[in-house]
Amino acid sequence: RKTIDQAVGGSDILPLLDAQVAPASDTSEFDWEYRREIFLVAAAKVREQVDTVAWQCFWETVVLGRSIDDVAKQWNRSRGSVYTARSRIMRRLKQKVERLDEGGSP
Repeated sequence: RKTIDQAVGGSDILPLLDAQVAPASDTSEFDWEYRREIFLVAAAKVREQVDTVAWQCFWETVVLGRSIDDVAKQWNRSRGSVYTARSRIMRRLKQKVERLDEGGSP
């Protein structure tokens, strides 16, 4: 006679369970949110310090993934100026993120 809590069946489900991806831990989710917030603060500060068109060229090519050619054409810039803007802004962002991550002021 079976009780209500008695398991039934074989182990056919075990390979399926083993194949499931483990959910992200709270720590990795926290780390991701922390990194995201630092990036957003750094981006806001750097955006205030650079030319508006240079920022748009950076944002559209790096963050939105648009092509250099499309963005250069849209903003009436050369490919070289788009690459230069990206490089300079990425360098500033990296420095700002490092400073914030070390507990410094934005």
